[in-house]
Amino acid sequence: MTNSIYPDLSDGAIEAAASALIASFEEATGDTLTVPTPVERIAENFLGYRIEVTDQGLFSDPDYLGGIDFENKTILVNASVEDHEAGMLSQSPTSLAIMSYTDRTF
Repeated sequence: MTNSIYPDLSDGAIEAAASALIASFEEATGDTLTVPTPVERIAENFLGYRIEVTDQGLFSDPDYLGGIDFENKTILVNASVEDHEAGMLSQSPTSLAIMSYTDRTF
């Protein structure tokens, strides 16, 4: 069964969305992205998401590292990963591709 709100995305669709997002970001900012990808900057400043670190509810369990509340444009990060040097978002550029695909922001 296909879910039209949150469709299953193939790896190719995710890669295409990520590439389109990066191209759109580079065009809008004049920056050329390098590794590590500034995921937090893209999420907050370019896509308009708010990042919230929490240990409440589902995130009281450290096995749940994070999630995205699309309705409220909020990225939830488990407080247990807050102290990691690279941060959860820096390691998850796929999250941005999914956000941009869902929001159709590119």
